[in-house]
Amino acid sequence: MVQLDTANCEPGYLCGRLLAVLEGAQRAATNNPSAVFVDRLYATASTAPQLTLSRLLRVAGAHLSTLERHNRDVYNAIQSQLEDVLSGLDTLPRTLTLEQQGFFSLGYYHQRAHDRASEGTGRGRREQTSDADTNRGVQST
Repeated sequence: MVQLDTANCEPGYLCGRLLAVLEGAQRAATNNPSAVFVDRLYATASTAPQLTLSRLLRVAGAHLSTLERHNRDVYNAIQSQLEDVLSGLDTLPRTLTLEQQGFFSLGYYHQRAHDRASEGTGRGRREQTSDADTNRGVQST
């Protein structure tokens, strides 16, 4: 299975990853999956990332502030992802070629799949821990 390629420094790929991370920040901060900007901005972000992603980075500041106050672990995880992605870019590209747009799509969907898999793993561990605690309580009585 193809996975997230954190070593991929192709600007289109990194811009796609960035959009997915910003989407994750919005979802986490608003807890409203229907209020996600990606549906409206994906096409523009994949062709003119400088215009779109720079604006979304400014908006993300509010989402990150909310997360910092209410969910420090998620805030730290998203900050780490942003730093990882942005450290590979000297600047946001003004436009992307057709080939780079393909990389953008790969980066976006690879990041989303990685994040979903990570969420599922974390949720599974929490459920296992909860079950183990419950079983210990039952055994001790």
